[in-house]
Amino acid sequence: MTAKNIGLVLFALAALGAAGYMTMGYLNKKEVTEDFATISYLCIADKCGAAFQKTAPELLALQRSSPDGAVPCPTCGSMKTIQSVPCPKCAKAMPTVGHAQTPPKCPHCGADTGVRKPPAP
Repeated sequence: MTAKNIGLVLFALAALGAAGYMTMGYLNKKEVTEDFATISYLCIADKCGAAFQKTAPELLALQRSSPDGAVPCPTCGSMKTIQSVPCPKCAKAMPTVGHAQTPPKCPHCGADTGVRKPPAP
């Protein structure tokens, strides 16, 4: 066998191995039945204020139907929703600040959430 033939045989074996690996992964695919992490939202539309949650599959379906990524409120239908986090003391939804960060104090009960503001420059 020449070096070229050996190279072709090794390439064919590698391709067959990769195809077998991908086939086994496809055949052994598990059904998605586990709970997904939920993301909390708060409606900021006038006279609503509803707090609700969406799972990752629900958000994916919303992104497919609405490319702007807006999450509609299930109570009033408004697109004026923001991410929220539950207060560690009263469990009410707190609007996030900045890039989905927990605020330092709960606007409902005033509890300290454990988040410290960075020092001013």
